[in-house]
Amino acid sequence: MSNDPLLLKESIFYEKNNLDLYKMVIRLDDFKTNNKGQFYKKIPFAVDPSDEISNLLRRLPEEYQKNNFNNLRKLICKYQSSTHLRWDTFQNFIKNKYYPITFLRVLCKLIDEAEFYRIMDKCYIADFSRFNKIKLFTDASNLPDFLFYLFGVILGDGTINKERIKIVDGDERIDKIKFSKEFLEGIRRKIMETFDTRVPQVRKIKNKNCYELIFHNKWLCYYLNSLFGLEFGNKINPKIQRDFALTDYQKSLVIRGLFDTDGSSNENKISFATKFDTLKMEILQFLEDKDIKNISIRII
Repeated sequence: MSNDPLLLKESIFYEKNNLDLYKMVIRLDDFKTNNKGQFYKKIPFAVDPSDEISNLLRRLPEEYQKNNFNNLRKLICKYQSSTHLRWDTFQNFIKNKYYPITFLRVLCKLIDEAEFYRIMDKCYIADFSRFNKIKLFTDASNLPDFLFYLFGVILGDGTINKERIKIVDGDERIDKIKFSKEFLEGIRRKIMETFDTRVPQVRKIKNKNCYELIFHNKWLCYYLNSLFGLEFGNKINPKIQRDFALTDYQKSLVIRGLFDTDGSSNENKISFATKFDTLKMEILQFLEDKDIKNISIRII
């Protein structure tokens, strides 16, 4: 597995305008465990509502179909290095149509590598317990607008780590924090709608004039980190322009998300506060290019 060319390459694209979802949701460090039972708890699973993977199994060469796909099981074990795949566990994957992404990678390698990307475009990603099922996007030319807006919101008042996204919003005036709740509720609904997943309720932070939205989904965190370079943990050098080239329209969505979290306005000007020089310069340059004036950005 550590020698898989898909995981060793730098690019998150497998071809023009098509994102390599395998590269984006796999982290080799997650697989470094001596506990055999932990391996499948750390990797993503493909949920296949269209039954495409079952059809692929029927297309396997005969040598891999006989004895209930036992040679396929051995090949998957080899790909996963020393990780053992029990016979009954392997059969349950096939019976329940719920497959570790490494299973699908090996299967497609035997038939047609391009099938992997076609099928991943139709599958949901989930974990071992079938919890946190989510739909991620592979067509880079048709990514949803909300994805870029969410990027901006997280750049502003959010953080991500390898397990969860956290967005906080509040106000010094207690009579206005209801608007923070409404704002986060709107983001919650859009996450559910865009990614076809479940998101916990917004909750009030005890003894503070603010609300928080915490969404645990490892695969979305990895996806955002790969696509936009969003940093895990505390922000050190957040910026808009990364390896993935954003259009002007997509940049405007990111800035809208930033403004909705860290911006303000009055009759005369629009203000934005950040503690990061790089982010400040990117926003100013974009607004200058659009001949937008009367913008105040201060470093806090």
